[in-house]
Amino acid sequence: MQIIKRRKVFFLSLLLFSVLCLLSSYSYYLLITNRSPYILKLVTGTVDFLMKGQSISNYNINLNISPEKGVINVESNINVKFLKDRRYIIFLLNDGLKVNSIKYGKAVSHYRIWLINLLLLPEKIKKDDDLSINIKYEGNLRPLGFSDGYIKEKEFILRNEDIWYPLDFQGLFTLNVNGRVPVSITPALPGSIINKLTGDGKGKRFSWRPERPVTGFALMGGYFNKLAKSVNGITYTLYSPVYHNEDLEKTIDNIILCHSFFKGQFGDDGFKNLTIIITPHGYRSYNHGAGIITLSKTDFPTIAHEIAHNWWGGTVYVDLLRRKGDGGQWIAEGFAEFSSLMAIEKLHGKDAFLRELKNENFNPHEQRIIESITTFDNLMDGEDVKINNQMVYAKGAYVLIMLREIMGEEKFMKAMKNFFSEYNYKIVNSNDFQWIVERIMGNSFSWYFDPWIRGTERLDFEITDLNSIERGGTFVTTAKVVNKSKINIYAEIDVMAITENGKEIQRVFMDENPATVVFNTKSKIKEIIADPFLKWADMERENNFVRH
Repeated sequence: MQIIKRRKVFFLSLLLFSVLCLLSSYSYYLLITNRSPYILKLVTGTVDFLMKGQSISNYNINLNISPEKGVINVESNINVKFLKDRRYIIFLLNDGLKVNSIKYGKAVSHYRIWLINLLLLPEKIKKDDDLSINIKYEGNLRPLGFSDGYIKEKEFILRNEDIWYPLDFQGLFTLNVNGRVPVSITPALPGSIINKLTGDGKGKRFSWRPERPVTGFALMGGYFNKLAKSVNGITYTLYSPVYHNEDLEKTIDNIILCHSFFKGQFGDDGFKNLTIIITPHGYRSYNHGAGIITLSKTDFPTIAHEIAHNWWGGTVYVDLLRRKGDGGQWIAEGFAEFSSLMAIEKLHGKDAFLRELKNENFNPHEQRIIESITTFDNLMDGEDVKINNQMVYAKGAYVLIMLREIMGEEKFMKAMKNFFSEYNYKIVNSNDFQWIVERIMGNSFSWYFDPWIRGTERLDFEITDLNSIERGGTFVTTAKVVNKSKINIYAEIDVMAITENGKEIQRVFMDENPATVVFNTKSKIKEIIADPFLKWADMERENNFVRH
């Protein structure tokens, strides 16, 4: 009877693992091939929930990279902290890489179904205990749809998802990298130590340990032009492929300018070394908070956005594996996009800010709830991803621009600084930021966050009832500003009057709807415009002006 019971338990466990492996494999297939984001989101989130219980605390990696062969050999020593009692470890590994050996001190059974790897331990590990395990694997990377990692003859890009992809990869872990590359290849790593091999002289070793815990990383090497500058105790190193024509001086100066500006605005990000690599063949720029930033483009907005991730996403962390959104993607990307706009405004002036703000458009009739959008919603191709990106980046930045108008510059910046200082090295969600805002303002801000972050309401201002009369050489002009949306705006908005001799600005408080604005001018008013500086997310601006 006892034997039958054990067999049932065994077969049920085997069946559960098989189902999980199939679900995980299918989700990974969807991720690689850029197929259905909805199924991917559902499956990956479910599998992540079922497999929670382990956390990588330390990752030591030794790798030999052979670009001429397109091959890597990896030996990794991994420290795993158990969040619950369990007897196994599960991780994903690029299916182009073959596991050669696993060492634990005792026998470990290894099972693999495509990308899914299960290590069955000889005994159950108790909650809060740590385990160290050594894994060796090698092979040719198979290209993944969501990563631009590759190994070519003269250069390589390896991201954490290319060479090691544990299901809990969004946990914080310490990282120590040692590697070997051909003599002709230059590793591009912050503060790395490079020593030429004394053996055959055909390769050189490098080592790198990030200054703090990380959630991910990138390793790069190739034939580079290099420029380094040290400013205020921070070393900035810029690498650009020799085949790429880049103004290194201009680019590194913009990097230093953005980094210094954000430190003054949000607080010290703690980096003493920043390495930036230009990747003209990459389809995305990248900053995981490890001190390495890749730039597929080097225009100022892109530089500022990626540098801002040192604070948002790189120090204040978000849970990228969530099936259900919690505003994390907005905090990473929307905050970085707003920071980029703020840098343009403060460093290049209002006109430059206004020009860039005109690009932050979204379709008010095709919206998604910002808080619900996850990382996976932004990984796929197609029209849905464009809408999701508009929500997180454009509308997400606008949510902060409008909040600054409502709170005022001083209190808003206090909220941003407090958010960074109180939540660095923590995983956050939109409720955490709302709580910071409410604490500073002394009242609930659900009236603001609910429609903008947790809803899809749209804002629409309209100018109506324009009247003008002349009194003793002065033109008295009145107009009504109507808020046609269901969202209440407890703030002042700008209204501009364009006259025959110039422009005048009035600020009208929208505590009444409609609100009346009055201009007293020496010449006739030709046009009145509501929100001329685009401070509010009104995407239907055809009715924002009226001509007289």
